[in-house]
Amino acid sequence: MERLSSNYKSASLLEILMEYCIMYDTENLLDRPEGSIIEEGIARLVKGEELGSMTDRLDLAREDINGRMQVLTAYVDRFMIYEYIFDRIRYKYTVSEAEFKEKLEGRDKEQLVKDLYEFVFGTKDNVMINERIRELLECLPIRIARSKYLDLVGKNCDLFSGSDRNSLDGFVYMLRTAATIYEPDGMDDMFPELKQAYDEFAALDIKTINRDYYTILSDKLDAVTEHINQLSDMYMTLQKFINMLYVYALNEDSPDYSDNDVNAKCLHAISELYAASKDDSADLITDYLLEGLEGSMEKLYDERNMLEITEGDANGKLVMSGKLMSSSLFAPLKEEEVQDVTAEYLASVKESLTGDLKKVIEENDRPVARAIFAMTIGKLHTFFNTSEDVYEYIYNSIMSCGDEAELLAVYDLTDEMMVYYYD
Repeated sequence: MERLSSNYKSASLLEILMEYCIMYDTENLLDRPEGSIIEEGIARLVKGEELGSMTDRLDLAREDINGRMQVLTAYVDRFMIYEYIFDRIRYKYTVSEAEFKEKLEGRDKEQLVKDLYEFVFGTKDNVMINERIRELLECLPIRIARSKYLDLVGKNCDLFSGSDRNSLDGFVYMLRTAATIYEPDGMDDMFPELKQAYDEFAALDIKTINRDYYTILSDKLDAVTEHINQLSDMYMTLQKFINMLYVYALNEDSPDYSDNDVNAKCLHAISELYAASKDDSADLITDYLLEGLEGSMEKLYDERNMLEITEGDANGKLVMSGKLMSSSLFAPLKEEEVQDVTAEYLASVKESLTGDLKKVIEENDRPVARAIFAMTIGKLHTFFNTSEDVYEYIYNSIMSCGDEAELLAVYDLTDEMMVYYYD
């Protein structure tokens, strides 16, 4: 346990140094309000002060960023609805009539059905078959009645009967976010620029937009997507930094067991970065700060795998450190009570979920409702019993598609999907 604690201490210092180098070379995220606690943590490291008293505030900082990421995720799902819609109408507004006919020339619906069926069953791996079906469902024109869709959702909830609530709640959360019915705290005021953009899209009458307005909206959608990606990257960087400060705070009293004086080298480099960040005239080349540390992270990782502490072990700080060091940056640190899914709880969840889905489908225009079907149906456990059922669904979806612009979009989407897998 002592050795593992020392490992976490060294590994967190290495991660802090690398994240600090990235921040120094790019935008200084520590100037943001969310970065103030990181700035304080760095200052304490440089001054040789302890970080243990900061854990409560680090907890609060993690919760704040978790909340912001939940709001961003909710907006991602909302704008994905309009990406889906715009993908399927783009050929109405982006090509000439001659180009449109040229793209359709030689296209054969029945051949597409055959190709997609062979794509799905071109592997013997059942897991891969289900994954291909899931992705294909999101590409194909939606041809499913609302009553059947809601019945499928209910049957998928039934699969969690007798399991633990966390599993069912996770499944329901995934469907709610994809269907745009999950509204975390802060949706209206945390990112006003995103709310303003979304309100504009939500007020659209898709059937009445013209070529010029489509171009404007498409460009705006691209800009919003890029903005959300930048915000998400920023908060992931901040969360990683906070997590590593937290790991160090939990293990700072451990002895320095690391080879090659990893801790001393990291602290020296962090001090240089800190001094340079306070000097506007400084032009520090960060690459040399990592000299002598090559391979250290890999060695620490290998050792950590051999010394892993499980939930059943007594040392809580090591269990928490393991969660903070994992790839799940936003994982909760406290263990939640495991409760079984009772019949009453399952019935309540099903009623609430299907009721909310029915409401959001009824309240939106047909293009939005179809997009919600598409964004959620691929997340359901496959509802096909035989390969013939799969063929029939693909056939009906393609052959009944009378919108040539959507059909061209389907050709593009399925081509990209198959190229990805075959390559």
